[in-house]
Amino acid sequence: MENENKSLMVLSKVNEGVRQTATTVDYSSVNYTKLENIYKTDQLVFQAVNIISTFAISKGYEYVMSESTDDEILMKDKIVSLDNSVGLPKLLTDIVRHLHIYGNAYLEIVYSRTDNKKVVSLALIDPKTIAFKKKSTGELDLDESGNIIGFIQTVNAKKIELNPNQIIHFRINTIADSLTGTGVIEPLAKIIEAKKNIEIGLAEAVYRHGFPQFHVKLGDTDHQPTTEQVTEESEKYKRINSKSEFVTPYYYDIKVLESPGLKGGESYLKYFIDQIVAGTGVPQTILLGSGEFSNRSSSVSQQENFFLYISGIQTLVAETLHKELFTKIVGLDDCPVFMVFRSLQTKSDLELAQEREIYLKYGVLTPDEVRQDMGLEPISTPPKDEQPLPNASGDFYSQFLNDRDLMITPEPDFQSKEITQLDFGGVLKELSDPIRSRFIQDQHILTHK
Repeated sequence: MENENKSLMVLSKVNEGVRQTATTVDYSSVNYTKLENIYKTDQLVFQAVNIISTFAISKGYEYVMSESTDDEILMKDKIVSLDNSVGLPKLLTDIVRHLHIYGNAYLEIVYSRTDNKKVVSLALIDPKTIAFKKKSTGELDLDESGNIIGFIQTVNAKKIELNPNQIIHFRINTIADSLTGTGVIEPLAKIIEAKKNIEIGLAEAVYRHGFPQFHVKLGDTDHQPTTEQVTEESEKYKRINSKSEFVTPYYYDIKVLESPGLKGGESYLKYFIDQIVAGTGVPQTILLGSGEFSNRSSSVSQQENFFLYISGIQTLVAETLHKELFTKIVGLDDCPVFMVFRSLQTKSDLELAQEREIYLKYGVLTPDEVRQDMGLEPISTPPKDEQPLPNASGDFYSQFLNDRDLMITPEPDFQSKEITQLDFGGVLKELSDPIRSRFIQDQHILTHK
């Protein structure tokens, strides 16, 4: 361990604490136009990249402060104001999409013309148009710390030089100290090319089976065809369809070159589909909407892993914005305001309601605990705007019972009768019987079949 520390110290002295890199990016080996073409033409890759970029921003985000002081609240307001003015969620969706197509994404920071330190807008940059500034020898132009000193954007053959303070560079899947990232399409390029060839072959086989080729022999030893006749007959057979009929002289010999029926064609593509699913990281249940060859347990596990991957992308985006943008907005080297993305595993209102219903049903939570979780006051606590009723032994009830205005008085012409004069149809006699005997009798009636 001691020798290890000594070697590290020696290495640090040799490099003088400066980032030493031998990275030279060969852009000829990474064809951004080819990657973009694959994204646009392969339906599975197109869908996978769009799912990732949509999921990453779908639940939204919020800004949190370290201490919530007046100064920090003011800083947060500045960031939120810029967020609203530039439509940051849409920009971030495009950023994540570019990251997975090219491995890199760029935002230009637009400063005020009157104040070169005030950020007023953001602009998305096409990764195909931008490159690092290089020396005349073709090597990357780096400063003493090993960082790039600028970018060159080429638009319509016009070159625009941008300094690092004007650019936010996002990148994923970096290798060693590489200055560029790698998207998900580049490792799949050969697989996707082979998949396209298989698809073309399958389509050709299906077409040939439905519209077979014809071998036509024209003429015999007694009827030698002329060149004009051969050309004329060739044109006729080009227009053959399923309704065509053949009526020819005896010296015509027509044979149908029919290919055998195609069986199990989908099995040829399964390998390539599995490779794309594995390469993009999007579960098959989400990408294809199919749970084939998977059960509920494996599907849930795959989705959880996918959500973890999305969480990593969200963290990368948030940290890059915090370091490269928020510090410039507030004018500090360390911004106390942070972007926090909401988890994809956040439950919807319906899921929360169903969960709370189950907890209530089985006594896991009390109604007051559920209300507290919802931000409501407990049922046992009376509302503040209502007064509790006084004790029954207090003056309130005595006053209420002795209030003559509330008493019911009979009308003057009301004629009362003795209760014994009323005929209740034997109800009094029935009620006078012992309760137990009436209960037994009723029970006998109810249980009688």
